[in-house]
Amino acid sequence: MRRKGFTLIELLVVIAIIAILAAILFPVFAQAREKARQTQCVSNMRQSTTAARMYMEDFDQQSMYWLWYNRNNTGVWISWMEMLNPYVKNSDIFLCPSMSKNISSYTTGCTSASAKVVSNIVWVGWVPYNYWDWFGLAIMFAGFPSPCRDAALCPNNVTYCANAWAKCTSAEFAENPAESTFFIEGYFISYFPVAGTTFGSSCTTGFHYDENNTNFHRHNKGMNLGFVDGHAKWVAAANFHRNNGQRTTGQYANYPQSPFMRFGQ
Repeated sequence: MRRKGFTLIELLVVIAIIAILAAILFPVFAQAREKARQTQCVSNMRQSTTAARMYMEDFDQQSMYWLWYNRNNTGVWISWMEMLNPYVKNSDIFLCPSMSKNISSYTTGCTSASAKVVSNIVWVGWVPYNYWDWFGLAIMFAGFPSPCRDAALCPNNVTYCANAWAKCTSAEFAENPAESTFFIEGYFISYFPVAGTTFGSSCTTGFHYDENNTNFHRHNKGMNLGFVDGHAKWVAAANFHRNNGQRTTGQYANYPQSPFMRFGQ
């Protein structure tokens, strides 16, 4: 009695079906994996904003130093993460599992072999709420909380608010804390080893403003944001960079304003 096997055509059809199913499912698996990383990252962002709120409660509602670093009495350029670390006690909180830890992935001047990425969360305190040609798009009000309100409080920061339309407003005076971005995804690179520090000596920090840049917007073409009131959420990159509705109140009514940078005038 002869046993009948599969023909070559039948085998090729089965292989073709498997290949089609794999092509359909693999991107779904990758997206699901990235969604899990996005969830972990937004949790880290929320814990970071909570730590910042706790810091401000302990320091009379003042946020961290006016820029992304501060030179302490030992000559080390310490980072804002160093000030928040006592509230989280976990340096991994500031890292995103979707972001590269290789400094060559970012455009920096940190060439030392001791330099490394210590945070993928950025406090953009050097970009005040201002009347900008934001990212080369329509003229609009945009920016982030700047901890100094006037020259008397922070002389080094007055140059950022020299224009009549600039507003150096610290987080405690945000008119819309639930809509004012405090933290954004990016990179922070430091030099090591530095005695007495967890995050080394600051080298550079930054974020990207091209919504098509996959290095910064890996979370399904979006990024996580931390807000002044302490909450965090995912936002589509295209919305963050291009959604700029018209202001209806204040001195500059009828001018566009980012819905994620609501400090008012």
